[in-house]
Amino acid sequence: MTPRMYPRSLHGRQGNESDALPPTCPGELRLSHEKDSWTHVWAGYAAWAVVVISSLKLSFLPVYLGEVPKSPLGVLYLLRLFALNGLPLLLFWLLASRCVRRNILLLVLLLAVDLFCYTSTGKVRILQEPVVFTDLFELSNAVRVRSSAAASMQTWDYLSFFDVSFPVLFWKWLGAGVSGRRAHFSRLLALPVKQYGLIVGVCAVSFAMAQHYSGPDAFGLYWGHVKFSPDIPDMVNFRNKGPLDSFLLSGYNYMTFKRDMIKNAPEKEEVRKAIEVLCATRRYPPVDLRPHGVARPNVIVVLDESMGRVAVDSPTLRAAGVDVTPFINSLDGELLFSSSILSPVETGNTAECEFVLLNSCYSQGQYGNTYSTFMDHGYRGLPKLFRERGYFCAAFHANNKEFWHRPNAYMRMGFDRYYSRYDFRRGKVVGLGLSDEDFFRQVNEKLRHLRQPYFAFIITLSGHNPFKLPEGLRSGVTRGFTGMDPFVSDYLESMNYADRQLKLFWGLTGDIRQNAVTVLCGDHQGLLKPEQFEYMGFKIEDWDDAVIRRQVPVVVSAPYLKGRLKPVRARVGDMADIAPTILDILDIPIPCYFEGQSLIRGGVTATYGLDRILDERRDFLISKDICYDYVENKQIDPNGCSDLSAITRASRVVTKDILWGNRYSYAIEKAGGVR
Repeated sequence: MTPRMYPRSLHGRQGNESDALPPTCPGELRLSHEKDSWTHVWAGYAAWAVVVISSLKLSFLPVYLGEVPKSPLGVLYLLRLFALNGLPLLLFWLLASRCVRRNILLLVLLLAVDLFCYTSTGKVRILQEPVVFTDLFELSNAVRVRSSAAASMQTWDYLSFFDVSFPVLFWKWLGAGVSGRRAHFSRLLALPVKQYGLIVGVCAVSFAMAQHYSGPDAFGLYWGHVKFSPDIPDMVNFRNKGPLDSFLLSGYNYMTFKRDMIKNAPEKEEVRKAIEVLCATRRYPPVDLRPHGVARPNVIVVLDESMGRVAVDSPTLRAAGVDVTPFINSLDGELLFSSSILSPVETGNTAECEFVLLNSCYSQGQYGNTYSTFMDHGYRGLPKLFRERGYFCAAFHANNKEFWHRPNAYMRMGFDRYYSRYDFRRGKVVGLGLSDEDFFRQVNEKLRHLRQPYFAFIITLSGHNPFKLPEGLRSGVTRGFTGMDPFVSDYLESMNYADRQLKLFWGLTGDIRQNAVTVLCGDHQGLLKPEQFEYMGFKIEDWDDAVIRRQVPVVVSAPYLKGRLKPVRARVGDMADIAPTILDILDIPIPCYFEGQSLIRGGVTATYGLDRILDERRDFLISKDICYDYVENKQIDPNGCSDLSAITRASRVVTKDILWGNRYSYAIEKAGGVR
């Protein structure tokens, strides 16, 4: 049978039924078909351009945020960032470009990169910490602080999301194949399979070389003497390696966590020797601290959000005659006053401060938040010790109950009751929740109904970043300063409000405090950037740059001991020293596994990141074996810091044993200790 013939096609030839145009409007449909084919080709090239732009955005995020290493910024640094962050993205798209549904893959890829950059930007600006792998388990917390993240964003941060509109607009052409003779224009979209091995190999070598030459070195020599960086390891990786690579490295740390637990858990004899060293630092001369006329004093600890040294003791504010925290400074003369106690973190993560304060045990942040990672067993810190002596232990915090997994953490540490957001009446909202004013008024009411004696652990909330205080609550304390960063101004106004509310609480509980031990302390700093500290009068080239960034005020009041103990103004100490100080004041034996010391005694040291320890004259960095005399501003023989080294190494062993080991420390103490 003779095949049916159609009119001559646009290509000047006749064809059969299988390749000819339909008889209706043949020219129009063929033109439309060719137009679609060309659109597909150019849409593919444009998709590559969008992916390249997205990879550059991801790679250079540290530069955009101003978080780069202290070394001069150069081309090699930028290439290193691109090799570790952008190159894997391009390689993924190269492999994905052969898939039929490229439109879906491109949309998911761009959206994932934009969300990752957005959350990284918010976390770095608010907490000075990058996004890490364990944040995947804290997504509910991220949702609850979304207002803080939104307040830190700029217009360009939101404009960067516009790239996700590209796969939506070109959805049709990115999801179809290229047909006919236009296929040879799309070789960039689908390279021959034999070339993929070479491309992947080159990318792998580039990635490995960049990884090797970007090894984090958080310490260096500057201005002719030792310079200690204040960075935590994750932030060092973020600056040196970029956001994606630091995220993957944190994932590797977490994935190898259990292996490290089994491999590196200290043995019982090693733990015994370590707590012998720690106990030797607390062989204090006997002092009669027993309360006269008070059977068992109540204990009240207030952890004030973001209250750092810069708000209490700033050279710039002193020179201008401005006192942001007049009430806190008026407490100079109580049993203990200090503005220079080291917090375990620079900014953010109050939960880590809580853990160190309550248990006198340092944390290991490289494995995630302690309340999330290490709360599968109990702890013998202040709450447990108080409960054994008949105290009722209660925690007060007006935040969402599940934030940082506090219910489980407080139960593991020995609290009897946790008063959270829905245990308080509604009131004014300041920051992330109930205002400190309404919070303190209601806490005062609840304290009067607790079974005595009690241990009350109180955490405020209004001072949380981004420090957007309602206009009616601002006192204008920063009025008259020129050139002040708006963020710094907001922070100081917020701390002034917090100081006023602490004064209110102090007055409301005046009768309660007469026969109680009351502790006021900040949890961490609120300022983030070196230039902000410089403006407040702290020179970042000084030896104690890292120390200043972590210092918070601490006040201890015990009116019933007035006249029996001389007030102490501590220069050195850290958050792990608060629990031993409270026990010392109450004349309760300090467990040998406690890693801190009593601040009302002499010879106190401060530990920083389990790698650095200082006393009132010396500063020792274990990883570099550097001993520094900061009084005379010179480096000295490391043997002159051997006692400091022994204390820090002992703390490392006990921390591992308590957090992830067999908790021999508790067993040794229960069996009679090593006194």
